[in-house]
Amino acid sequence: MSNLILCGLKNSGKTTFGKKLSQLLEKPFIDTDALLGDPRKLYLELGEKLFREKEKEIIQYLHVQNHVIALGGGALLLEENCHYLRALGTIVYIHLEKEEWLKRIENCDSPVYSPNYYETRVAICRKTAHIVL
Repeated sequence: MSNLILCGLKNSGKTTFGKKLSQLLEKPFIDTDALLGDPRKLYLELGEKLFREKEKEIIQYLHVQNHVIALGGGALLLEENCHYLRALGTIVYIHLEKEEWLKRIENCDSPVYSPNYYETRVAICRKTAHIVL
């Protein structure tokens, strides 16, 4: 089995689903947000451009096989990440309808929610993923 790479919007359940899936498949689990430390704090300290570069370094450092990998919500914003990850494994997009996603982020303090956040991220995930759930 190649890597299963989970993508989706922030708070879509990538980490929760990824941990359960890795246990079921008996494969190691990697959460790229965890590799970044505290992504929210890092984003606020570095700003979006430098944060995305740091995220890209983490992603392109992944030279693994037979893992379940959960990506950060913005990991696919850089085209280089999309190409690299598609070659690294099967990308599975965990889709949430907008209403459900809005419920999940209702009390979430995030610096990155712009007016077109949902539509933009969904389009990128759908374009990049091999499978949509």
